[in-house]
Amino acid sequence: SVSAFLLNRSSDLEITLVENLLSISKMDMSRSGSYTVKKTIINVQEISEDIVARVRGNFLFDGKELVTDIRAGDSYICANENDILRMLENIFSNCNRYANKIVDFSVIKIGENIQFTISDDGPGIDAEVLPSLFDRFAKGSDGKHGIGLALAKAIAEEHEGMIYADNKPEGGARFVITIPIIKPKVQLSHRNNEG
Repeated sequence: SVSAFLLNRSSDLEITLVENLLSISKMDMSRSGSYTVKKTIINVQEISEDIVARVRGNFLFDGKELVTDIRAGDSYICANENDILRMLENIFSNCNRYANKIVDFSVIKIGENIQFTISDDGPGIDAEVLPSLFDRFAKGSDGKHGIGLALAKAIAEEHEGMIYADNKPEGGARFVITIPIIKPKVQLSHRNNEG
């Protein structure tokens, strides 16, 4: 029933908050050297398709469209799969919340990096919020806990990448995440070690 779904959805939000807080603590410990984030070789095309499968139901439920353009090719990153999925999920959740009708997701290889871009057709990010958007507990007008975007930034940085946000010229918010790809020689040596 709808009420059961909504109840599950609110408890999902509480679980997500706890998971986000645990994850950001883990990133802090990693930065201080007291914890090592376990990373493996991940196919970018596959993880991009995985995240789309995970979030598509939320867009359908909210009556919004998720438009994808995934062109990662045969690219790999050295990453913690759960962390990358959580980072992308947090950005998707944010864009879904503010979108009018459409959220776009593109994945492309640019030079030595993979670039994930998630954008929406909503009102965009307030100019006064933009400088502190990735700070902990900073919230927009309809923000939830102010931890999701801070965690996304921490995860991007843990993976030697970066994240930034701006407003598209035609309107709507845009989040761009870049993560370095692994050179084929490194991939080969990792595969040899596994076999």
